[in-house]
Amino acid sequence: MKRTILIVISAIFVLSCFSCTRQELPYLSEEMTKNDGFSQVYSYTPTDDGLENVIFSGVYMASNDLYYNDGNMYLCSADMYYKIDLETGRLTTLCKDPVCNHKTWECPLHGQTSYFYVFGKDFISRQYTLIGGERLLTLNHFDIEKSVRKVLHNFNMNSSKLIENRTLYNDELLFVDVIKDEKTEEYIYSLCAVNIRTGKKRVMVRDAWRITPLMADEGGVYYSDLKEQYYFYARNNDLDDREILPFYAVAFYLVGDKIIYEDKDGCLIYSDRDGKNKINLNIKGVDDFFVTDNYVYYRYEGKTNIGKMLTRTGPGKTEEVTIELNMNSIYRCSHDGSNVEEVIRFHDGEPLEAGETVYYSQNMFILSGYYYTGLLSYTMGEDGYLTGDRGDDKCRNYLRINIETGEKYIIKVPNIYVNH
Repeated sequence: MKRTILIVISAIFVLSCFSCTRQELPYLSEEMTKNDGFSQVYSYTPTDDGLENVIFSGVYMASNDLYYNDGNMYLCSADMYYKIDLETGRLTTLCKDPVCNHKTWECPLHGQTSYFYVFGKDFISRQYTLIGGERLLTLNHFDIEKSVRKVLHNFNMNSSKLIENRTLYNDELLFVDVIKDEKTEEYIYSLCAVNIRTGKKRVMVRDAWRITPLMADEGGVYYSDLKEQYYFYARNNDLDDREILPFYAVAFYLVGDKIIYEDKDGCLIYSDRDGKNKINLNIKGVDDFFVTDNYVYYRYEGKTNIGKMLTRTGPGKTEEVTIELNMNSIYRCSHDGSNVEEVIRFHDGEPLEAGETVYYSQNMFILSGYYYTGLLSYTMGEDGYLTGDRGDDKCRNYLRINIETGEKYIIKVPNIYVNH
């Protein structure tokens, strides 16, 4: 009876506006499995909550195959990159050849892997490229405007640890790979730089497997050193004129002349770039957070056991696996920690019943009042086991939620291989 009441209340308010004083938030649970739980027509009502003053490392979105740069958002399916028009929802491939089927090596974006970066018209990706009849893992540059690709670097195929983070500073792309030392003939993890205009390469730091280039702005390069457990800011890409930043965390965001980061005690902090004038947001124990021009969005740690599913372990063999997901709500506050409110609740916390579906929030991305995440759902079957679903196999599916109204829409990004 209690569950029925909750579902009815949720359905009534699913398209309603809500504030920090309202308790009836739009659940993404049982009623969302119905066709009318999602908007079937794309619409876009942007707010002023953008990313104009925010700088952050794109790698944190890359795990969702989503990237944002200079007002544009890019998505990825299993085998192609797309740019989305946020006002219309229209998707266009970055390969603009009208007769290209994107399935052969002639396509400049064929053989792509995840983790891509966009710097203006420069598209940087790690791809498999056919060179001399041999498939090599390469670092490629694609000029979006001219539709021209060139290989910047061949990765060492014997590398057991390809570090994904890379950033661009003054036309030089910084990345890490295993490089052969000409004197010792040993292969050493090294921080490298390649000029995307000229192709000239250099080794900046040897024995650099602990160094991760994060991002760059007009003033210099931000990178982390796992050995020293610090973030560094270098005023040039030789990394010689540098200073230690007052934090070490998974993610940090530059907002104007301020920093928002997670300190070593797990607290979110708002401060000047030099670490002075700190404000503790009194938010501790988050497993993910995202910063926009107006807000800090965050989700607390905490796993929920939503049930078991059967996983195939061999021919005719299955095994029970307990599914524990972070089903917590999404909260937001002002940059100084004030005005805390719960904006999205994914699950009501009760055990799943047969036929009920819950949607799992993966890495979050927020732009202009919309929350984006890769689509992943679990449904409880009549047999008491969960089944997982990422949507249509022909597409990479993204769930978009209007934060103010709760309206949901699935963005379907076509899988070129499946659809040809």
